[in-house]
Amino acid sequence: ATGALGELKEICAYIGSKLGMQTMAVGPIKKPSEALLKCEKKYGGDPLLVTDYCRASLFVKDVASLLALIEIVLSKYANIVKRIKLSNMKCDHVPLVGGYRDCKINLDIGGHICEIQIHLVSMWLIKEGRGYSYY
Repeated sequence: ATGALGELKEICAYIGSKLGMQTMAVGPIKKPSEALLKCEKKYGGDPLLVTDYCRASLFVKDVASLLALIEIVLSKYANIVKRIKLSNMKCDHVPLVGGYRDCKINLDIGGHICEIQIHLVSMWLIKEGRGYSYY
């Protein structure tokens, strides 16, 4: 995953430049202890299902910017996109308390599945403040 981090940074910088983003966070690599805990809790012990060893967060101002970001990713990186997850769009999705939403894009970078989380700034500010305790 360490080898993929540089390319993930380049991809995020490209996306950010296209949308005039001022804020993004890339890395750090998920710690082995965190990955093991996640694979036990969410994936029945299968570490191959953990897809955010190498990760980044991008912050958009509104849904229109989110859709523009997805369009940029698909036009430039379609050959490495493995999944775009908008879980709140699924008919069986049970929303989190407070209605928190984000988007996750998984990319295959050099054989590693990396994750870009896209957050609406307004939701992120609530999540990072006292509102996080509700999630």
